[in-house]
Amino acid sequence: MIHSGSGYMISNWLIRLAHIIYACLMLFPISSIASTDVNNSSINHITAAIYNSPPWGWKESNGQIKGIAPELIRVLVDEVDPSIDIKYILGSTERNIQLVLSNQADIVITFYDERLAEQTVNLGNTISVDYQAWSLAETPIKALKDLESMRLATSQYYKGLFEHNVKSVNYVSSIKNLIPVLVSGNVDVVAALEPGLEFNARKHGFSKERFSILSIRSFKAYIWISKSSKINAELQRWKDASTTIIAQDSDQQLLQRFLTQDASPSKSAIHGGSP
Repeated sequence: MIHSGSGYMISNWLIRLAHIIYACLMLFPISSIASTDVNNSSINHITAAIYNSPPWGWKESNGQIKGIAPELIRVLVDEVDPSIDIKYILGSTERNIQLVLSNQADIVITFYDERLAEQTVNLGNTISVDYQAWSLAETPIKALKDLESMRLATSQYYKGLFEHNVKSVNYVSSIKNLIPVLVSGNVDVVAALEPGLEFNARKHGFSKERFSILSIRSFKAYIWISKSSKINAELQRWKDASTTIIAQDSDQQLLQRFLTQDASPSKSAIHGGSP
């Protein structure tokens, strides 16, 4: 049996508790708690170094930055926090590497480089692309041994990469010169990464059927983060996001989407080398 005095004390305590709960709700409304996005990043903006050559990256006449690398970085950032602003810097591969190494850029997507491997943080790979040899269809390449009697042209960037025996090697300053050199008959075969060769073939009005193509090896493009970037403060979150950034497209779907666009490198950006 509860005495009336005890009942009064319990009732009074419940009233006081209700007042406390009410006061807390006034100070911290449920709506404001619900509207607070625990997934918001503490990062407001990042700087991304982009290789200035279609289909990897270019600047449209309206100022918009487009290409494979900006697309991958935008998807990655959206996975982390869509409110993060991205500043893009277009430049050559070497320039972009230096920007990340000197902490002037937070992020770059490019292929393996010992300096990046030693001095930056690798978030993981994004897409894989083939390093290919192209000849004219009437002089097909069926195996690597066929290259031994051929005159090769490739980009200076790939110097030392093409380890197979060829009759002679001519290094050009830019991959955009490879297709014209091949079609003119100055060389028998050219070698570079598939996207650059296909893009420039289309640029000069040639379909892939005009050429005989042999894939030599595959390269992966990695996401490299400056060690001084604020991204490192929430690195695991960015690593988790990086695993999903190309789920929307296969490698070939992504490449083909940008290969079909008419674009040119930005003349206002530093350009040179290859991705």
